Amino acid sequence: MIDVASSQPKKILEPSLIAEASLNMLSYLFYDAPKNLKIPKPSKFDKCLLLGYGSIGQAIAYALTHKGDLGMFAKDSVKISDIDLDKQKLAENDGFQLFDQWNSKDQFNYIIGCAGRCSFPISCLSLVRNNSYLISVSSAAIEFPFNEMIQYALLNNDIKINLSNTEINRLDDKNIHQNITFTIENNKSLTVVNGGMPITFLGILNPAIPEKFDITISLMIAASIQATFTKLENNQQNRIIPLDSNYSKFILDWFNNNKHNA
Repeated sequence: MIDVASSQPKKILEPSLIAEASLNMLSYLFYDAPKNLKIPKPSKFDKCLLLGYGSIGQAIAYALTHKGDLGMFAKDSVKISDIDLDKQKLAENDGFQLFDQWNSKDQFNYIIGCAGRCSFPISCLSLVRNNSYLISVSSAAIEFPFNEMIQYALLNNDIKINLSNTEINRLDDKNIHQNITFTIENNKSLTVVNGGMPITFLGILNPAIPEKFDITISLMIAASIQATFTKLENNQQNRIIPLDSNYSKFILDWFNNNKHNA
């Protein structure tokens, strides 16, 4: 088995592709999406919490606070949360305020998850205002506790989370790409966009031109060639082998030299 997931081309080249796709989809949701996916544009009083300040988080933070179709927030209306100290320093250097979960009375209308992990547990529901939106732009599938919220709503536990019959029926719909709205404590409305799935997986639109993802095809071809010429002893048959450094360098060089033509 050849490991392409940990290869240098994937680590170096893919984040910018995902960031571009995420920005395209975020714009689509604000401007062009059908009713079951559309997100209202923020007012000047709304606040945004951005979870994660890696490549994707940085791109989104910039887009939300600069001129363009996503430039909807003043910089002081966006706060950044990241457990990495270097990312925290970078966010501050970029002019953003850091969010301190343990010493804050802030509440937000838009919470955007870019951390690649569950970055917003149920215990954080007190951070949302009425008519708020949870939006995952991560490449990982679990940024918010969507399934856990459903379980709490259906089982009528102590945590005040409810789903109307209309929203419960949406969960049974064949179209899984829908916004699901919960009612939480104090009758606040909280919408989980795209059923908690990353917005790059909407199922209805290509988030980036196909040519941008030639890197995936290139890596698979390189891995296939490497596997063909790799001979292992019988006791090594289940071994996972890194992608050959020569293939990695060739792919990196090619994409870096041709990225302006994409």
